[in-house]
Amino acid sequence: MSTEGYFNWQPTVTSVGRKARLGMKSATRATRGEALRTLLVCLATFAAFCAIGWHTPALARVSSAPVRQTGRISGVRRVLRGTPLCTARYSRIHDFDVYFSLRIGEQTYCGDYETVVLDEIRDLVSSEGKDIEFTVDKSKKRVILYTPQNRKLKARIVRTSQCSATALAQSGNR
Repeated sequence: MSTEGYFNWQPTVTSVGRKARLGMKSATRATRGEALRTLLVCLATFAAFCAIGWHTPALARVSSAPVRQTGRISGVRRVLRGTPLCTARYSRIHDFDVYFSLRIGEQTYCGDYETVVLDEIRDLVSSEGKDIEFTVDKSKKRVILYTPQNRKLKARIVRTSQCSATALAQSGNR
């Protein structure tokens, strides 16, 4: 069997005539036409996107972050939570409730903060009588304190009866 005729195949008059009679196009012409059509559709889509996207005014973003304010810590009280008698091999970690009063202008807020970290308590006690930054949420139920040692303490606002008595006395005198 000779492969010479296989590699040097030329379309015969019969195959070209058959395609013409059936209305078939050549494979290369059909692919080029479809590619051109697809390219035009993509360009039209891109042009429409650019025209709509670039001409609409940009909406201003509204920041939902509360504004930092400045207030004075007028008193801090640390309370050790009741720990059960422990007979285990290792000592128990102590939980503390820290109550503080925060004076803002003429108003005093009382806050409660739960922690096991003694350094956080020392930071809050060391900022007593000093101005610190804080944020209050919209519902006036939570406050975030920013201590001078760059600690972020999340606390909740509680009743004034839970504040330190000395803190309330100091805030009343000022």
